[in-house]
Amino acid sequence: MGQVLQYCKESSLCLFHKDSSRLRKLFARMLGTKFWDRFTLCLIFANGVLLAYDHPLKGDGNVELDALQKKLSLIFTSFFLTEMFMKMVSVGFIFNHKSPGQAYFRSYWNIIDFIVVWSSAISILKPELSIYLNSLKVFRALRPLKVINKNKELKVIVYTLFKVVPQLGNMIILAVLVILIMGIMMMQIFKGGFSECFDGDTLLTRRVGLSTQAECLAEGFRWENQFYNFDNIMMSTFTLFKMLTGGNWTQVVEMGVNSEGVAVMPQQDAHMTYWLLFYAFLTTGHVMLLNLVIGLVLDNFKETKDDLEGYLGLTHE
Repeated sequence: MGQVLQYCKESSLCLFHKDSSRLRKLFARMLGTKFWDRFTLCLIFANGVLLAYDHPLKGDGNVELDALQKKLSLIFTSFFLTEMFMKMVSVGFIFNHKSPGQAYFRSYWNIIDFIVVWSSAISILKPELSIYLNSLKVFRALRPLKVINKNKELKVIVYTLFKVVPQLGNMIILAVLVILIMGIMMMQIFKGGFSECFDGDTLLTRRVGLSTQAECLAEGFRWENQFYNFDNIMMSTFTLFKMLTGGNWTQVVEMGVNSEGVAVMPQQDAHMTYWLLFYAFLTTGHVMLLNLVIGLVLDNFKETKDDLEGYLGLTHE
């Protein structure tokens, strides 16, 4: 029993031994060539174009073109099934004699590829099952991810990002604290100061010549607040977050500079010094926090590249 288990560990699918199987060595040599990688990338790109063409609202369309699409889909799926089998034989299904991490089912990328390929195969070989397994079609959209699995540099970048995500916790806490502190400050300064007098059904017809909310209402007009404001802590933090994402920040800064206080109509460039407050926040948010994240990614990139160096190629033994 022990010899059988040892043979299975040194063999792929318990059939193709690392020393005696010529097929396993042939597959390993084929998969290790640049030509195979480039050819596979071309097919992945062509398959992506085919998936983009296939949509439920195209109607009956061209019958001949639809038939060609089905044939191409069958060809692509057959190729990817063959490639999957070659990988299993080459590196081992679960066990790999050289390094356990190189076995087919020890890689998350290969597991995703396995699900994508078989979901496509089921939808083609058993179309009647697609009615009950419609969700399987969604996995076909993941097929372009094979590009990452084929490109060493892209794979290192993706692994680096996954490695950095847990370390971003302190960055997120810092960003939340900055937004919260600035939100409280902005609320104290601009609370109720972003309201204006309007005449009409839209916020585009501002009334001029009025100074206060009481005068506006006395004339029968409407006293409306802007969507982005600092009236409470929720809206204050939301407005600041929107500014950090680059959305409508110039409009918010302009309203802040023009603000005159609660129930008072804003005046053009009433408080130009408020520019400094907004500038400090945007500088802290965009420059400091962004550079900290970039620095964290760069610090982890070299380390991740070295750690994954032994797992990015196929074994030839």
